[in-house]
Amino acid sequence: MDEQDPYVGAQSVRIVSVSLIWSDTASERQTVTFASLGDAWGTRDFKFTCGADQSNAHLEIAGIGVGDAWSAMQPNDLGIDEYLTLMPILGVEPYITVTAGLGDANSAAEEVRYVNGPASGKWGAKRAMNGHPEPYRVKYWNIGDEPCGWWQIGKTTLDYFMLKHKAFAASMRSADPTITLIASGAMPDQLHPPDANDNASLSSKAHKFGTEEDRTGGLIAKAWGTFDAITEHWYDRAEQRPDAPAEDELLEFIRVPSNQVRMKAEEWAIHQHRFPALKQQNIALVIDEYAYLGAPVDLKLSLAYSMVLQEMLRHSDFLKVAAFTMGISALDITPTAATLNSTSVVFKLYGEHFGEGTIPVAVEGQTPQPAPKSPLGFDHPQVRAGSPTHPLDIIAGLSADGATLKIGIVNPADRVQWLAIDLQHKRLEGQGREWRVTGATLQAASKVGALPGVTVTSHRARPLTRPLKIEPASTTVLEYPMRRTGI
Repeated sequence: MDEQDPYVGAQSVRIVSVSLIWSDTASERQTVTFASLGDAWGTRDFKFTCGADQSNAHLEIAGIGVGDAWSAMQPNDLGIDEYLTLMPILGVEPYITVTAGLGDANSAAEEVRYVNGPASGKWGAKRAMNGHPEPYRVKYWNIGDEPCGWWQIGKTTLDYFMLKHKAFAASMRSADPTITLIASGAMPDQLHPPDANDNASLSSKAHKFGTEEDRTGGLIAKAWGTFDAITEHWYDRAEQRPDAPAEDELLEFIRVPSNQVRMKAEEWAIHQHRFPALKQQNIALVIDEYAYLGAPVDLKLSLAYSMVLQEMLRHSDFLKVAAFTMGISALDITPTAATLNSTSVVFKLYGEHFGEGTIPVAVEGQTPQPAPKSPLGFDHPQVRAGSPTHPLDIIAGLSADGATLKIGIVNPADRVQWLAIDLQHKRLEGQGREWRVTGATLQAASKVGALPGVTVTSHRARPLTRPLKIEPASTTVLEYPMRRTGI
C-alpha cells in the first residue's frame, strides 16, 4: 500500500478520447483516442484539423474505466491539486472528505501527508513533483462520506464503524496533528429503511436515540475525543399538493425544507442533554450536504432557500458549517456559457449581510408557526421551523462592532404583511437601508443569454417607528445604524 499512489483508484482510466467539435452535427468533429494508458501519469501528443471556419469550436475529453457510483459514471475529472488550486481563486476554505467505505486509514493518512506534509517527506515530495512544493495546509477533514447509509458500498454496523473511524482519526492526526477532524454522523430522522412507514414527528424517533439508527449518538458515546464536529445531511423533495388552496400550497412549499434544519436542531438538543460535554467542549454540527430537489430554479425556490438560511442562522450557536449540494447548483449553465441563477442571489445576499461575526439577536412574536398542513410522510419532518411571527419568518443580528442592526424577513404568503417592530428600548441612529429579492412572478428565473429574472433591489428603509410593509412572496434584509450606548 505504501507504494501505491492513493489518487489512482481500483478502476483507473484505460481509454481517453479527445474531440474537436465545430458544429452541433454529430459528424462534424474529429476524435483522437488513446488506449491502454496504464496507471502512471504521462503526456500524449495529438493534433486536429478543423473541418470548417468556426468561432465557437470546443474540446471534449472523455474517459472510460473510471469507476461508477449511484449506477452512473463518476469521472472525478477534478484532481486534488486542481481542487486545491481553485479554492484560493474562489476565496473559500477547502474541505476534504476521505473515503471510509472501502477506504483504509493508512491511505487517508497518506492523503493528509500529500496535502499538508513538507516537501522533504515522501508524500510532500510527490506533491512537489506535481508542481506544488508548498503544503496546502488544509484544515478541515471529514471521515466519511455517509458511511452509515444502506445505499453505500462498504456500509458496516455501528460498532465496527466506530473501530474504523477511530483508526482513521488516529492515522490522520499522526500525519498532521493540527487538522480539524469531522465525523460522519446521522441522527434518527435519517436512518430509516427506504420503505419506512413511520411518521416524521420527533416523538416517533425517541426510541431510536442510542441505537443502531443513531450514528451521531454512537460517535459521541463510543468515539469521544476523535472528532471536533459531526456531520448531518438532508435532502427534501418538492411535492405537488393539488388539493391544497393556492396560499397553503405556497406557504408549505417555501417552508418545508427549513423544517429539515429545525429537526436537526431539535435532535441535536436531545444529544446535548444526553451528553453535556457536547456543549461544554463546543462540538459543532456541520450540515455539509443539503438541497431542496425537484423544483424549478426560480424566485419561488429562492424564497424556500431564504427560510433554510434563516433557520440555519437561528441555530448558529452550534451549527457552524453548511455546504450546499452542489456549488454549481447556483449556476445556470449551457455547454458554452454560465451565469448565476436565482439561488445564488439568496446566498450572496445572506453572505454579505449575515456573514461571519454577526451576533444573533432573539426575535419574539405573538403568532407561533402552525403545524404543517400537508404531511406527506417520513421524509418531511413534522416540526415547526421559523420565528413566532407567522406567516413571516424573521431573524435579527448585530454587526460584530454592535453598530448595525440587521433584520432578515421572508414573507412566504402571496399577500402583503404589515410588521411592527419593538426594539425594547434600544435606539436607532440615522437612516436604514433595505435589500429585497425581487422578480416579476414566482416563476421568474435567471438564465444564460437573458437578463436576470431574479435580482436584488436596494433603497432607503422605512423607519421602525411605524409598521413596515412586507411585500408578498419576498425576501427582505434591513440594516439600521444603532446608537452604541445601551446596547
